[in-house]
Amino acid sequence: MKEAIEGATDIVFTLGNIFYLTVDGKNVIGHLDTQKRAQLNEQTLDGTQACIEEGLRLLHEHSSARIYVTVSPVPISRNRGARYGSAMEADCASKCQLRTALSRVKGKFTYLPLFEVFKWLAPHQSFPTFGADDGNSRHIAQDQIRVVMEALT
Repeated sequence: MKEAIEGATDIVFTLGNIFYLTVDGKNVIGHLDTQKRAQLNEQTLDGTQACIEEGLRLLHEHSSARIYVTVSPVPISRNRGARYGSAMEADCASKCQLRTALSRVKGKFTYLPLFEVFKWLAPHQSFPTFGADDGNSRHIAQDQIRVVMEALT
């Protein structure tokens, strides 16, 4: 991955959600030890901004590529704790926080409005945006991604 980042001419940095897991107070990524109980956490707005800034700093430190940032239009798959009544509510809060935090970040990157294009335009189209390739309602059709990326980059 390091070589790919260092040699890239363009990088799309996609922000997914504000939730993360900890076990015994330590962040965990990937496969969890099934013997331990993971704690679901929610990043604060300031913390989200700091994470985005750190991610961009690292990308700029290791690459001279053009950096595009986007908020993922792929919805959260299940509820994220008692604070939210549904996965839709958690997804809305998460994506709004990501977009708000990103709007506060200063730096050298271009925002790609993929979230807005795919989430807000999809209901107004006469063709399916999600699930056309594989029947999974969470996956955006590849031909639409290609068209949008060519138009925006």
